Order: sequence, then structure tokens, then C-alpha cells
Amino acid sequence: MLGKLIKYEIKSIYKYFLVLYAIIIVGAITSYGTVKASSDILSKLGFSSFILCILAIIALNILLLIFTITRFNSSLLGDEGYLMFTVPTSTHNIIWSKAIAMLIFNLISFIIVGLVIGGYIFFIGSVNAVQINEQTFEIASVIFSKPSTYMVIFLCILHLLVSIVSSTMVIYAALSFGQMPMFKKHKNISAIGFFVGFTIFSNYLISKFGLKKITSIFESYNAKYSHVFENIDMSKDLQKLGDMVVISGQYFSWALFVLLLAALLELIILYLITYYILNKRLNLD
Repeated sequence: MLGKLIKYEIKSIYKYFLVLYAIIIVGAITSYGTVKASSDILSKLGFSSFILCILAIIALNILLLIFTITRFNSSLLGDEGYLMFTVPTSTHNIIWSKAIAMLIFNLISFIIVGLVIGGYIFFIGSVNAVQINEQTFEIASVIFSKPSTYMVIFLCILHLLVSIVSSTMVIYAALSFGQMPMFKKHKNISAIGFFVGFTIFSNYLISKFGLKKITSIFESYNAKYSHVFENIDMSKDLQKLGDMVVISGQYFSWALFVLLLAALLELIILYLITYYILNKRLNLD
């Protein structure tokens, strides 16, 4: 049932995203080849395509926020809520179907925008294939030959996924909070108040405890290894570079693990709030 609900959510909104994805990709490809053209007409076309691409990216972010709010609010907390909660499935599946659908669109959007920005750096910026010499490949080979590099990448991806879902869930929790019977006459204000209050409180706790732990990790790294790797010539001392990658990867992994735990804890709290209200305290009047 969860899979069917996810497909339903995706089918409900995917057309809007496809339009923006097409505009971003076409605008980027057009501007890559024309913005630096010698012809005045082609140069103007390239600049116009670049501006169109930027506007489409801004619109994409706004659309993600709008659908995160409206798909949850209208189908669960609005008139459709009565119908949705008669579906033979659990509240868990209903919540996660919407969160996973938005996660999919967020990831696709992130990848497309990332590739477009990378294209601008490569085709229009100062980076080009000529500058990527043999030494660059040797350094990259050493870096990506170490397991610690892949652990850092894995933790970064995991943290990104959890952060995206958590940013979605805080909106769900806020909207659900506004639906509680005691806030019947002030639903929107209550929802906004919860969002602002929880965000401030969460950021305070993360900065006080999480960042404090991360700071101590990097202070330990600097105390032990900063003098060892100081003034290292990466192109000449590949062995020392490899050692630096391994040791740095371990410290970065610990720091990312702390951030991941904080994000997971935040996600669990927000999910439990959302689930409890929808399951026990929901007011659809």
C-alpha cells in the first residue's frame, strides 16, 4: 500500500516539475554554447537563457515548498482528509508516502541543479579540460583509493537524505500542530509559531551540543596532525597525501556522524509529533 500511495503522490504533481526541469535543462544547454559567442545576437540569447535558467531554479525551489505544504494540508487536513483516513492503511504509510514523494522530487531537483551549475563552471567558468593535467588525476587517484573517502561520501549522502526528510517533516509537524482542537480558531498562526519555535530551539541545541562536539573533534585533529601535514606538496609526496586522506577522513567521518545523529533525532521527534496528532488529536472541523 505504501508503494501505491507514493505513486499516487508522484502522479499528482510530477507534470509541474517536468516543465521546470525542461526549462532549466534547455536554458542551461543553450547558454553554455552561446553566452560567450562572438556574435552579439548569440551572446544576448545565451544571457537570456542564463537568466531564464536562474528564474526556473528559483521557481523550482518555491514549487517544492508549495507542494510540501499543500499536498499534506489539502489531502490530510482539509476536506480530503476524511476520505484519506478511510483508506485501508496505517497513518504511518500515509505520512511516509508524502514525505518520500517529496524526497524524490527534492533529490531529482538537487541533481539537476547541481549538474547545471557544474556545467556553467566547466563551460563558462575558468575550469576546463586543459587545466586537468596528469598530476590532478594522480592526486584524485590517491584520494579515491582510500576507504575513508567513500565513508565520508556515504555519510554526506545519508545526512543529505535525512536533512531533506527532516525539513519536510518539520512542515508536516507544524501543520498538524495547528490542527489541534485547542488552536481551532488560530490554525495558521499556531502552525507558524510551532515552525519558528521548533526551528530556533533545535538550532540552539545543535549549536550548543552538536557543534561543540564537532569543534572538539577538529581541535584534536589540529593538535595531533596539523604540524605533520603542514606545507605538504600534494603533487610530489603522494604517500603523505594518502596518509592525510586516511586520517582526515576518520575525523570528518566522526564529525558527519555527530551531525547525522542530530538530524536523525530531530526527524524522529518531528515524526512522532506528526503521527501522534494525526492519529490521536486531529481536528478536521
